[in-house]
Amino acid sequence: MKWHLYILLCDSESYYVGITKNLEGRIAKHMRKESRYTKRFEMLKLVYTEEYETEKEAIIKRKAAKRMVF
Repeated sequence: MKWHLYILLCDSESYYVGITKNLEGRIAKHMRKESRYTKRFEMLKLVYTEEYETEKEAIIKRKAAKRMVF
C-alpha cells in the first residue's frame, strides 16, 4: 500500500500537512472533526496530494512541504 502526503486548507488562513496510508479514511476523519488539530476549523479543503512508495519518502516530503507552507 502506498503512502500519501496531503495538504488541507483550514478556514482559508492556514494549512495542515499530513501523511497517511489511507487517504480517503484520513480525510473523512478530518471532516468529521476527529483530528486534534483540524477539529477547531469550520472549513477544511483538500488542496494537494502526492503518492509515495515508502513511509520514509512521505516523511521527508512532509517536512519539506511544512517548510514551504509555514
